[in-house]
Amino acid sequence: MRKMTTIHINNCAVSENHKSMSRTGSHGLPNKARWQNDDKQADYKITLPASAWELAPGQPACASSLSFTVTKGNPSCLYQLLADAPLGTVWYSLERIVNPCNRPRQDPDVIINT
Repeated sequence: MRKMTTIHINNCAVSENHKSMSRTGSHGLPNKARWQNDDKQADYKITLPASAWELAPGQPACASSLSFTVTKGNPSCLYQLLADAPLGTVWYSLERIVNPCNRPRQDPDVIINT
């Protein structure tokens, strides 16, 4: 079974920042993640680095790239770590589409440990 993490977004912040994930998790399968927009005010654009992520197999046609929008109250497709994703901290971009965040932008990250 693959470990799946839901990363919640609300008010320009993510619940799982600095989340430790594995590219070779249980049974040698990569960890997966989806982003859940809990912000009732805005949609978010997320851009994942191609060096670390890919769309998980069997996903509906809800995304065709590593740059996608998560609308209010909805989840993203499921993404998984690449088998050769770089170890250590991997940043991704999170942008609120309407009413940009009123603080310096700090992209969230995932820490890949194996």
